[in-house]
Parts: sequence; structure tokens; C-alpha cells
Amino acid sequence: MRHFTVNILYAVILLLIAPWGWADSPETPITSDRVALPGHVLPALSMAQPVAAPSMALKRVAEPLTLTIVLRRSDPAGFEQYLRDVYDPQSPQYLKFLNPEEVSDRFGPSQDDYDTVQAYFEQQGFTVAEGSRNRMTLTVAGVRSTAEKALRIEIGDYVAGERQFFANANEPTLPRTVARKVQSVAGLSDLAVPRPQILKTIRIVFGAVICDLEYATIYAGLFVAVANANNGKPITPEQLQKIKDEAQKFLDKCVRNVVFAAYGLPVGNDPPPPAWQGSDGTGQTIGLLEFDTFNPSDAADFIRLIGLPESTFNRISQVHVNGGAGPTPGPDQDEVLLDINTVLLIAPGAKIAVYDAPFTGANTSFQSLFNAMINGGVNIISNSWSYCEDQTTLADVQSIDAILQSAAASGISVFNGSGDTGSTCLNGSPNTIG
Repeated sequence: MRHFTVNILYAVILLLIAPWGWADSPETPITSDRVALPGHVLPALSMAQPVAAPSMALKRVAEPLTLTIVLRRSDPAGFEQYLRDVYDPQSPQYLKFLNPEEVSDRFGPSQDDYDTVQAYFEQQGFTVAEGSRNRMTLTVAGVRSTAEKALRIEIGDYVAGERQFFANANEPTLPRTVARKVQSVAGLSDLAVPRPQILKTIRIVFGAVICDLEYATIYAGLFVAVANANNGKPITPEQLQKIKDEAQKFLDKCVRNVVFAAYGLPVGNDPPPPAWQGSDGTGQTIGLLEFDTFNPSDAADFIRLIGLPESTFNRISQVHVNGGAGPTPGPDQDEVLLDINTVLLIAPGAKIAVYDAPFTGANTSFQSLFNAMINGGVNIISNSWSYCEDQTTLADVQSIDAILQSAAASGISVFNGSGDTGSTCLNGSPNTIG
């Protein structure tokens, strides 16, 4: 199955490693000792209005800001050649993958580069929130004024339509010795907020309502039957429990059929569906990228509902990145459960690692989440969240590509949901990529 997925991804990887005009271009001098990092100013800023408020001074001092620094590779040309060779069936290196740390040991970022970047941001007043074993990402926490001083930028508040957001007004700069080691800095704006790539429908809900009505009818009918058999005598606790058990069996069957029908799977009294294409995912670890969390009991209920062994639940784990998405599920918990349930239906033998992170403001980036999964030992990454390209910057987009190249270099397949809105992005922008 791995050979199948990596061959499918080969063409995509060739696009990912195509030359990016500015990514390895000569540094743009700002002063004799500082260098600009291009591509960090939002194009959308030209259509926004600044918000003038007396509270700005306080926000600069006190408002938390979390940044993800994506480092450059020490040998980008060597890395690109390796990535071509490892996916080229004619190459002696075909499918001879290195693990993420081996990739960085060979092509960078080096430990010296990582230490230099970390030391600079710590000296400027940031604290390290999350590091990475392959040294591709460094997440640091501070406040607006810390970022403004460290990067020589002005971060202001803006409004575009009904959306208010903060963003940097100029390109960040770094000391020359630090800048040559940094590809991008994510988190300087909160205009782009990840959202699930689905349009919530009521198809399954309608099915559940039908089940609920039938369940209520059956439950009431059992009461009447027992009452008649008792000649009007009170129903005993034992009889009540039997009524509940029988009604629950019906409800389980009813909802199970609704769920299976929604996924195009056989329904009725059939056993759980056979493994897809003869493979049930055994030996694979599938990482799910999430910006919300879930109730474990809901996953356990679904496992019971579709007839899998209860021990299946033990193959589901959670990894909290930068503190995690929070102790209780939020409004998008259904997306998290949908992702888990889909894997359970398609690959019930796989391990499922749910990587969750906060995104209140700009607390955690796609870069840090993807990279945590790469370093966490997953074989497959699945992501159903997105924001629109017209809400972010070139530096952000290209640094995400750099992290996905790291996954490809280690033979990790990455699947991103294309969404339900066609060529229209989630924010309503036509012909815009998510």
C-alpha cells in the first residue's frame, strides 16, 4: 500500500520542490547588519482600514502572541535532489527513505543553526513553547511588543468588511547571521483562521430523527406489552432494565444502518464491512490534524455502534501540541469525530493519533502541527482544516510546503481534504485555494 501512495504523490512532490522564486534568493539588505524576510505582508492589507484605538498601546504591551519560526535547510539543493531520487523508480535511492532526524542531519537545519535562532528569540524576550526534533520549526511565545522589537515591525489592528484582525504592516527583519537560517515567521496575523473543510448537512440528522421516533415507538410499545402481561401491576426494576436493553439494541441497529448507508456501506444484519482493498490499516499510524478536541466516550460509542471490538478504542491516542485545543470540546468537535469515525470505518486496524492544538488568535500554526506529526512517528497525515490563500501570505504558504516536503522525504503520505465548496474557498472567495 505504501508503494501505491508514494507513487500517487510523486507528481505532487515534483510540484512542491519546483523552484520558489524568493525562497532561496539572495538576501534583501535593509541595513548593514539586518536582512528582510520577504513575503510576510498580507496582500489583503491593501483593502483593509486601520483601527485607531486608545487601547493599542496596552495591546502592544500585554496581548499574547505565539510565533512559529520555520528554519531553512543548510543544503537545499542536496535536499531537492534527494527528494527527486527517492521518488524516482529509475534511481538507486528509490523508496530508501530517511527518518525525519536523518533528513535534517544530512541536509539541515543543523543543530548550530537551530541554537542560533532559538538564542536570538530568547534574548529578545520570547520563551520557547514547542521545539522539534528535526529542527524545522521553533514555536515561541511573547507579546506584540516583543515581536515588534525582535523583528523591527509594526503590528496594527485592521478591519476588512465585518472582519477585524491584527497584522504586520512591514516585512520582518533579522540580524544577518540569524536571517540566513530562517525561512519564515508564522503568527504575525490572525486574519486566516482554520476551519473544517465541510459543509454540515442534515442528511444523517434526518436519519437519526427517524431512528429516534421509531425508538420512542418501540420503547413505548414494550412498556404497553409488559404492562398488559402484568395485568396492570407495576413494572419491576428487572423488567424495566429488559425494556431498556431491547430498545437499545433496536436503536443501535437503526443508527448503525443510517451511518453505514451514509458511507455507502452494506447495512442490515451484515457483519462489519471487509477491509478496503484487502488492507485494514494494521501496522500504520494515521495522524489526524485538529484545531478542536473530542469526548473519548463518543469515539467508544461509535466503535460499539459499528460492531468493532471494544479494544479498538485503545488504538486511539491524543497528542496535545502547544497545550492542546482545550480540556472540553468546542463547536467543531463533530469534525474531529468525523475524522476519527472515517478512519475506523476504512482502516479499523490502524492506530489513530489525534494531534490537537489551539487556534485562538495565532497560537498554533499548521507548520508546527504538521511538523509535530512528522516527528511523532505517523505513517499517514490526514488534514480536513483549511484557510484561504487570500487571507495569508506567500511566506506562510511556502513554509507549509517546506514542512510537507519534510513529510515526503520520510515516506509519510499527506492527505488534505479538498472541501465541499469546489473552487470557491470557505470565506466565499471564488477560484481561491484553501
